[in-house]
Parts: sequence; structure tokens; C-alpha cells
Amino acid sequence: MPGTNALTWDAYLCRASDIDDDGWLILQPDTYGQKGSAYHDYAGPLGFIARPLDPEVDADGHVVAGCMMLSAWEGGKQYLIPLADSRIVPNLPAVQKGESIMYGFASNFVRCHLDGSVSIFCTSLGATPGGQTIQWKSSPTGRLYSAPWGKETFDNTGYHLRAFSGARLDLGGVAGMPAPLDALGSYANLQAAAIRLTATLTSIGPAGVPADAVAKATPTLIALQTILPVLNLLATPAVSFVAPPGGGPCTPTPALIAAIATAVATLTGSTAAVPSNSCTVT
Repeated sequence: MPGTNALTWDAYLCRASDIDDDGWLILQPDTYGQKGSAYHDYAGPLGFIARPLDPEVDADGHVVAGCMMLSAWEGGKQYLIPLADSRIVPNLPAVQKGESIMYGFASNFVRCHLDGSVSIFCTSLGATPGGQTIQWKSSPTGRLYSAPWGKETFDNTGYHLRAFSGARLDLGGVAGMPAPLDALGSYANLQAAAIRLTATLTSIGPAGVPADAVAKATPTLIALQTILPVLNLLATPAVSFVAPPGGGPCTPTPALIAAIATAVATLTGSTAAVPSNSCTVT
């Protein structure tokens, strides 16, 4: 019964929820099976708000399962504090001594573990508990992100990213190598069936020295194929040069002149692409 000089407490199941004209969450208690009870203001911890799901009702409209609420009367004013929902809690992991879990109604939750770790969990099927695990966990020893499409870890072994396709990136440290290899303190590994690098500038080489300029594979091959006919002609002087009667300087044959002209025209059109500082591997 409502009190006049002190708070009066009671417990109900939540029949319904709504938002009033002022934007405030209001709840309707299932007052001992009565269907027509009034809505009252939500009350909850500072910085946190939760709106219950609608309850399950029987054929007569009586609430049989739903969110429990704690009711507090202050004079003629009633406040309702949502508590646990018996339909949701069984789908959550068993909380250990000293742990806390903030959960949603899709079996998703944030869990503070006893060892200091914090994990965020949901499933690949949204509101269906039977989906595949999607988990983000931060612990005193590292970070883990795991999902059906891949896995990411960052701990004392380095940074490791693996996609479900098999592509992966590993960055880490190297220790225990004999001299002079003991100077190699770190490594990077990029693995995939096909790799493409796109950049305005690519630098290859150790730090502190001029970077190595690496030629593009395809333009370099075209250039070599263009020069090869000229080299073949030069390797056969009898068909490349003509010696004038009576001696004197030799002159190039029309075939050599044509081959050189073709090579010059081809290389001139691709000069910017041949000496490059990027690399394509096929």
C-alpha cells in the first residue's frame, strides 16, 4: 500500500513500457494480475537506462514471464526499477565470483572478468543466441578480436591479423638469434594468394641509407624485349654494318637503323615507367 512518510517497496512483473510526452521512460506494472494498472516513472542507476521487453502472457492476458520490477512509493508517487528478466539471464555465461555483466536482450553483453579483462560479446545472427561468436576482449596481457570472418590479436608476440580466406599479416619481434643476426629485432610478414601495393612512393632498403629503386616487372620486360632485336643485330656485324669499298668507317644497315628507331620510340613512350621505385611481383 502507498505510504505517506516513508518509501514503501513492492515487486511486480513489467506488463508494458512507453515514452511519455516529455521523453521519459514509463513502465506499467502487472499489479497482482490486474491488466489496467497505470504507467509510472522509470528509475534506475545514474548513467544507465534499460527498457524491458514486453512480457509473455497466457490466454487470459495474465503475465507469466517477463522483467521483474522493484516498486517504490513515496507518498502518492510510484517509481519503478527494472530488475532481471528470467527469459534472458539463462542465455548468458555463468557469472563468476567478483565478476559483473551488463547484458542486452539479444544475449549480447559486456563482461568484466575477475582477472581484469573486459570482453564484448554478440552473435552473427543478431538477436538469435545460436549464432557464431563475435568477441572483442581486452586483457592485461593483450587484445583479441574474433569473428567468423577472421581473428585479430595484439599481445607480447606482436600484431597478428588473419582473414577467413587465409590472407594474414604478422608483425613481431625476433630474439635469440646468433651474431650478426642478433641485430634483427623485428619482422613483418604479409601473406596472400595475390598482393597488390598501391602508393605514390615506395621505399625499399634499410633505414639511414638511400632507398633502392626497384623497376616494375612488366615495363622492364617490355624494355628488354624492345632492346633485344638491336642486340641481336649487333651480335652479327656482317648484317648490321656495311664496310665501304676501299676502307673507311662502317655504316649501319637499314635493318639496324630500323631496329634502333623502333627501340627509341618504344622506350621514349615509357621512359617514366621503366626506372620506377615500386615493384610488382607476378
